[in-house]
Amino acid sequence: MVLYLVRHGETDWNRLKKIQGQTDVPLNETGKEQARKLAMRFSGIPVDFIYSSDLSRAYETGAEVGRTLGIPVHACDQLRERSFGRLEGYTAEEIERRFNGFPQEREQMIAYGMETKEETERRIYSRLKQLMEKHFREKILVVSHGGSIRSFVENIAGERLNQWKLDNTGINHIIYQRPGWQVIKVNDISHLNLK
Repeated sequence: MVLYLVRHGETDWNRLKKIQGQTDVPLNETGKEQARKLAMRFSGIPVDFIYSSDLSRAYETGAEVGRTLGIPVHACDQLRERSFGRLEGYTAEEIERRFNGFPQEREQMIAYGMETKEETERRIYSRLKQLMEKHFREKILVVSHGGSIRSFVENIAGERLNQWKLDNTGINHIIYQRPGWQVIKVNDISHLNLK
């Protein structure tokens, strides 16, 4: 089974380096262009099903590919980004000033309305594992978010990938063969060079 796990296109908050979390921020013009180029790339790649986070930046990205391939997009809230609660809408520097940095203790995260990394990892892994089992002999495209994708890939790789970058519309090619996963390629953005 083949999984193409893709980050959504750019938003204004990406450009401003604001924490988006589960705030529903739409694609900006650059993000829409990135989605069009992603769709062009997938016009030559067999895909059977498309799933997406229900947040508009991810859904819009998946819908652009879906229109090109003639495939509907199935929205799923379990594919959302990690929730950062009260910290959403701020840059890392603003969080450092206003909140004395990101909370490290579970109790403080809960007080701020945040998910822990482990909760995000379990949520994403559980949903993607369900999709793998459901579409075992098929090829699926899943559009999600940077933090959620990182959590999943680090989980299946069994290590923290501190130097790993994930650009907007970066494609991660993963194969699932019972009982495990194999990461083929991460952060493929060659389509962004398309005219």
